[in-house]
Amino acid sequence: MTTRPEPGRFGYAVLMSYTYFLSIGVFGIIQWFTDLDLKQASSSYLRTAFSIDQNSTVSVIMFFGCYILSVLPIGSAVQLYYKYTGRTYTGDRIGFAKSGGHDIATWAGLLSFVLVVYVFARFIPAGILGVGRVVVIFVASFFLSGWLTRTLTGLLYEAMYRPRLTTTFGLSSLLRCQILYPTNYARCPNPTYRILPICRWHRIMAEFRRDYQIAPWAAHVMMYLAGSSFFAVIFCSYQFSVTVDGRWLLPIVASTGMTFATFADSVMARNYPLSQYALWAKMLSTGILLVAIGAAILAFYAVLAPDATRAFVQQLTTDERLIDWSPALIGIIGGFGFGIYGRMFLRRVLFIRNRFANWGVYGVQLGLIGAALQPLFMNLSPISPQNSPDFWTPILGDSNLLPIGIVWFIAFNICEIINVRARRAELTDAEFKRTFEISYGACILPAVLGLFAARYLMIWLTLSGVVILGAISIAIAIPLCMATTRWVINWGRTPPLAR
Repeated sequence: MTTRPEPGRFGYAVLMSYTYFLSIGVFGIIQWFTDLDLKQASSSYLRTAFSIDQNSTVSVIMFFGCYILSVLPIGSAVQLYYKYTGRTYTGDRIGFAKSGGHDIATWAGLLSFVLVVYVFARFIPAGILGVGRVVVIFVASFFLSGWLTRTLTGLLYEAMYRPRLTTTFGLSSLLRCQILYPTNYARCPNPTYRILPICRWHRIMAEFRRDYQIAPWAAHVMMYLAGSSFFAVIFCSYQFSVTVDGRWLLPIVASTGMTFATFADSVMARNYPLSQYALWAKMLSTGILLVAIGAAILAFYAVLAPDATRAFVQQLTTDERLIDWSPALIGIIGGFGFGIYGRMFLRRVLFIRNRFANWGVYGVQLGLIGAALQPLFMNLSPISPQNSPDFWTPILGDSNLLPIGIVWFIAFNICEIINVRARRAELTDAEFKRTFEISYGACILPAVLGLFAARYLMIWLTLSGVVILGAISIAIAIPLCMATTRWVINWGRTPPLAR
């Protein structure tokens, strides 16, 4: 319960609820299922449930039914909120939203309506009650949603607002997490993590919550992503049920993990009373692990079985270009997903911040992306193996690679000078030493990119000569090196435990 009442406006209070943006994704799922079901000529569940043949009428009933039944049960949750806190809805709209009552009422209403429609579609013949079935469905959904809301909200408020004593489970009070939940003042039962006064899960929550201090609006974006990911789970599950193709299990795992991770991240970021429970950190950790595993398996499958990947993508599209590129695209996306979430799981869940472990993840990521791109590079005539000796001939006149090595060496040394001077000027001695190894990549990459960019630019401008190649390469490499050096400096200033 918040320390003082927060009346707020109705629309703002709805926006401040935990799962408002998730409901948008679920409404999209219901609309998608409605359209899919009504396309069936004779086996439409919804036409059977409502005993109505007009598709437009059924669509309208489904839309308004979901909307109305998601709003009506809020009154039951409001009554319990007043019973446990002594505050009215109009006097504490924001506090009611933060207590979770609005979310429970919304989802209880949606679940009740969908459940009653399912029962009428599967178990009650279409001829019974005639058009009166619509009225019966709404009335049954209303009473079921009210009962479900009162039951779930009562259990939640009983746990939140009734002070209670918690057992220590055999742990000394000094070894238990020192976090007190702000509602019933119960203490977190998890053991402390190493020398910290809090448990592993609350440390995870604190670190992820710190990410949103400068962007509080991102919590709404994460909940919207949770809704989109949940839609992906439903869509892939439907495709799996229709095709019985085990390959659909791979995107199901990845999208399920994304749903868990984004949902828990959004709830924790709000810093509401319900956001303090360690459950969300456990859900977040599970989601991150599932995304990393699912992305890695998808990338490996796309790289090792490109033909099977194209056949799999043909179930979704007939675009030949997209089908041809699908192994590379899936491999790249899967590689990046594994790199981001694998590193996140190591550093921010397991707290393994050894640079060798993180570089190992980077190595696998780059290997997957490189393997996915290799077939594309082999099909490019300037880079294909049979044409590699002639790659530099248009601008140098022969295939001697010694001038290329000299130009790269000069550009690299200039980048090295820029990098060292900038790090000396802005970093401490300890930070300078910590960025020593990573600076090699910040100097090598601009020199290489500058060399290749200069080659294509000279062909376009119809120029030639090693001197012009060196001048253009250095001119391109310098700003690139300044950008990479700035990243290295920011990386070096960040404390290792905060990365």
